[in-house]
Amino acid sequence: MAGLARHARVYCCGPVPLMQAIQACGAGLPAQAWHFEWFSAPSKTQETAADVPASAGFWIDLARSGQSLFVPDTQSILKGLEHHGHEVPFSCHEGICGTCETAVCSGDPDHRDCTRTRGHLPALRAARMA
Repeated sequence: MAGLARHARVYCCGPVPLMQAIQACGAGLPAQAWHFEWFSAPSKTQETAADVPASAGFWIDLARSGQSLFVPDTQSILKGLEHHGHEVPFSCHEGICGTCETAVCSGDPDHRDCTRTRGHLPALRAARMA
């Protein structure tokens, strides 16, 4: 990977050790160069409702319906939407497939998925606003 041009793209799919090795070998490439497809979401410390203060969470505003929904920090937006009766297409509930990805009208979402790197987010927002 040392000989890759700065504009090269790296596509990788495989088990965690392979993915981590590829990331380490290409550490000098810009974030936009990376395209990973994980077999499962990277493990995270799981919080339970008892671990999070009752006020911890965030509000989402739904442009089409005009609804505002509170989503606890222990839930994803997808889970919050489902809890309030909204049907959203999904395939994994883990943030790895990208099926539930949707446009953001305003604000700066805290992406906790595994489909996009932080380097991809500004380009996604620009494309959706065009």
